[in-house]
Amino acid sequence: MSSGSRYRVPPPLPPQQCVTGSFRLTDALSAWTPFARHLISDRFALWFLTTEEQILKTYPAPAPRTAAPRWALPAALLGAFGGFTSFYLLLSVVPEYALHGGAGPSGAGLTTGALMATTVAVQPLVPRLQRAWGRSATLALGGVLLGLPCLALNLSDTLPALLALSLLRGCGFGVVVVIGVAAVADLTPTSQWGRGLGLYGAVVGTAGIIGSPLGLWMVHRSGYSLVFIAGAVAAVGVLVAAIRTAPVHPASARTHIRLRSAVRPLALPFLIEAASTTAYGVVFTFLPSTLESSPDWTAPVALLVVQATCTVTRLFSGGLIDRLGGPTLLVPAIAMTAAGMCGSVFRHDPLVVIAGAALFGAGFGVIQNATLVVMLRASQHAGVEIGSVAWNLAFDAGTGVGAVAGGLVLGAAGHASLFLGTAALLAVSATAVRRGKEPGTPGPDF
Repeated sequence: MSSGSRYRVPPPLPPQQCVTGSFRLTDALSAWTPFARHLISDRFALWFLTTEEQILKTYPAPAPRTAAPRWALPAALLGAFGGFTSFYLLLSVVPEYALHGGAGPSGAGLTTGALMATTVAVQPLVPRLQRAWGRSATLALGGVLLGLPCLALNLSDTLPALLALSLLRGCGFGVVVVIGVAAVADLTPTSQWGRGLGLYGAVVGTAGIIGSPLGLWMVHRSGYSLVFIAGAVAAVGVLVAAIRTAPVHPASARTHIRLRSAVRPLALPFLIEAASTTAYGVVFTFLPSTLESSPDWTAPVALLVVQATCTVTRLFSGGLIDRLGGPTLLVPAIAMTAAGMCGSVFRHDPLVVIAGAALFGAGFGVIQNATLVVMLRASQHAGVEIGSVAWNLAFDAGTGVGAVAGGLVLGAAGHASLFLGTAALLAVSATAVRRGKEPGTPGPDF
């Protein structure tokens, strides 16, 4: 409009009026009554005013956070439990099923490799899928991809079929793990993330404690079909979570932030998490094979103790993390984990091995919770999904590196060098902790 017009454009609407859920076009027109009455005669200006999208673009601001449905947090935890139970029920069963079909040891290993490969590959894509489809639809897709192929496993035990179905299940699991963390973080006050994410860790840890032995027990008791059906039924919990937990919608007005600036603060906690899960991969892959001279019960009890103590400390460390900050607990937790790793060297003494396993699991659980909280806080300006992706990638990558590199070290230098070297790696990772201070929390940070 020219400067000589007898109508003066009124001041802009306050931004909060443009982003509230109750904002309507009529509100804007009623506020701009003198100006709008004149512009009605101009078809172009009328089109501009009646395009609500253009009005919203004039005042870019983050969309208001949608109120969470009732029981949203329990539903999110149910979805995490169901998804991880489905994953763990079949984790050892599918390789055994491949052997039953004549695939051989290498083929059996490929089924797990395919599962984890697509899990890792899909995780970085989840934030983009969520922005496009919304959290509810994306999580529902993950539940379907995780659960439905379980039923199809009954149709064939040939290696090509098992690989294809494992690839699909990996895609679903990758979605579930990223959104599971992000949903719990969104449904928990930031000041209580330690407790909320500790509860999440305890839930998924319990699913692991129950799922892995239960799947093998069901196979030996009732055959493969029943455990495949159980895996599909467990994944229904993910669909329940998708219905009840949907605080993020498509086309959110979140400010666009360059990926590099969002990822940079995550680098050091990523390395600490990856170092800890490298040790985890070493323990779960090679501890049983190094205890051949010990009583038969030593290895399964030690691994169960690791899982149990990890689950307990993930749950109960949350309050301390909320009060003191995650980084404050990382150095003592890393020291505990490294000391527990050293206990595995005394393979001829079952009590020392199990005591070391308890120490390792306790420290490892605190590291998981602390690094997760730190990474989510560091990424919350760009979206907690970014921190969730980074943390899950560190967990999966570290576990894989521990299994592969640990085998090379074990073959070349023996079990003592493997466990002591891994303990040294953990000790080195502690040097990445004290690098400043986490905003808004006490204690040191990266």
